[in-house]
Amino acid sequence: MTEERDNGLTTTRGRWQAGWTQVALGALALVVGFGVAAAPRLFGGGGERITNAARGNPRALPTESALSRPSTHPAESPVVSMPEAPAAPAATPMDAIDAFLGAEARGDFTLSFGFLAADYRATHQSSAAWTAAHGQFPVVRGYALGAVRITEAGGEVDGTVVLKPELDPVIGLVPGTATATWVMRPEDGGWRVAYSESTVTAQYPSADTAAAAARIWIADRTGCGARARAALLGTGALADALCAARGPVQVGLPLPLQPTESSDPFLAAYGPDVFSWAQVVPVMAPAHVGAVLAPLGSRWRVIGLVDLPALQTNPQQGAQKQ
Repeated sequence: MTEERDNGLTTTRGRWQAGWTQVALGALALVVGFGVAAAPRLFGGGGERITNAARGNPRALPTESALSRPSTHPAESPVVSMPEAPAAPAATPMDAIDAFLGAEARGDFTLSFGFLAADYRATHQSSAAWTAAHGQFPVVRGYALGAVRITEAGGEVDGTVVLKPELDPVIGLVPGTATATWVMRPEDGGWRVAYSESTVTAQYPSADTAAAAARIWIADRTGCGARARAALLGTGALADALCAARGPVQVGLPLPLQPTESSDPFLAAYGPDVFSWAQVVPVMAPAHVGAVLAPLGSRWRVIGLVDLPALQTNPQQGAQKQ
């Protein structure tokens, strides 16, 4: 694994073993998939894990009677353990966040555990548990940090995190980059990183570029192969209609995906976060469908099709042709 530094950006070639838990993003707290800043999601926040499908579809959640049904098994006594003692804290707020992110990017999770504030260390109890949790964290490729601001409660620093973009039913949507405000807290005579107070916000490509991506995808019939069709969400009939049609491609400007019956497959796959990042490009020709796109890194990718039977072409949308 190697590191490169350029204009303050530290880039690590390697995997920050990864993904999100559904409840929290830990230090890199990205609610969105990163749509809104919130602290515990990137590095995992503990608590009960609910699958994306269950989050998106209330019918998948246990009923009240099932939740309240008495157990037929005797209750086990809880095992109480003391959190593992951390390593020495960093000398300054900047040293704390730089050392933590550097250790995370190198895959040295034992080292990064020691820079967690006490409340978050208590959540994971040990560096071994912290390391195991990284099986569901995103891939971090690099980071950049600004200047430290000293506050009454501690210190803050703004920065940028470079991630490996991913879209997965378990992990959810991972953006290519995110902006962050890291919070450091004085502890044990030094400084540690307060994850529960830190925020990270996803950065996505402009939605304006989604229409061009959809137009190219349709013109090239990219989704018409057997494997490509199998990966598309939505009804197969929509893909059949689009792949069988011929003629020039005409699309409108993208619109946010809305909760409808057609969007149920996307809701089940990615949870309600999908409505914060997915865009629908209306396709007027050669077939009448909606192409649903996800922001994967700096580009938009078609992930499925929705039915738009009542779609009316808006002249102000400036329909695009090829």
